[in-house]
Amino acid sequence: MITLNREKCVGCGDCVEVCPQRSFVMGDDGKTVHAFPDRCMECGACKLNCRAAAISVEPGAGCFVLITKEMIFGKEPAADGKTC
Repeated sequence: MITLNREKCVGCGDCVEVCPQRSFVMGDDGKTVHAFPDRCMECGACKLNCRAAAISVEPGAGCFVLITKEMIFGKEPAADGKTC
């Protein structure tokens, strides 16, 4: 799960640029909005590139985790209704 603290956000747009799934957009107020959380695969690129430390990532349910488990354990991830 991604948590964006908009109060800390400085509006640099780095998270928008690095997100491979394009789940962030710039809001009308010049700050980032996590507009498409269902696209998020919890890769952590946004957190690593956030100069204001406004993003936290708690992995566990995103596509990245599901795909990694499939690669490690060699089986299909459990069906949880989430699509990648």
